[in-house]
Amino acid sequence: MTRVCWALLAVGMILGGCSSSDPNDSLWGQVKSLNSEKDTLTARAESLEKENQQLRRQVQTLQAVDAQQRAAILDTLTRIEIGSRSGLYDKDNNGSKEILAIYLETIDSSQDKVKAPGRVEVELWNLDAANPQGALLKQWVIEPEQLKTLWAGTMMSSFYRLSFPVDGIVKGHEKGLTVKVRFTDYIAGRVFSAQQPIVQQ
Repeated sequence: MTRVCWALLAVGMILGGCSSSDPNDSLWGQVKSLNSEKDTLTARAESLEKENQQLRRQVQTLQAVDAQQRAAILDTLTRIEIGSRSGLYDKDNNGSKEILAIYLETIDSSQDKVKAPGRVEVELWNLDAANPQGALLKQWVIEPEQLKTLWAGTMMSSFYRLSFPVDGIVKGHEKGLTVKVRFTDYIAGRVFSAQQPIVQQ
């Protein structure tokens, strides 16, 4: 039985040797692959080191400035306002109001309208609804990632322009429509609210 096993092993070695390529080629390929990985890791390490150096400089700069002094000179968000142009719009001129446009102004302690990062919650109410339980018509939420793309403005003002579909929600002639907005400031962690009747455009 032992002789048979040795014979089979010898045959396997012969066949394997016939089918394999030059081992030097295989080793050279591995060396090139390892060198390429090494170059990639070296470049990544250099990039991370540059980032770390920059962060260390920023920390040193901030440590040199008194924390209370920094807080005193920073303008923080103090309130939000719903712009007067906010209201229902008939965009395709078919006689039906299908868009609710909200011009949201975020105002800091210097009374400047600033692009403050945060999360917005909007509620549309009909305060004249016959059934109080049906007064809340619709709710929307805009996350910070989407909100930052909605900043706009004119020569006279800056604002977040929010647009919501209301086709099928309102008829456009309701008298008690009101919009409520909650803005969660992602810098200071404060929550600001505003409410305004809807203007028919």
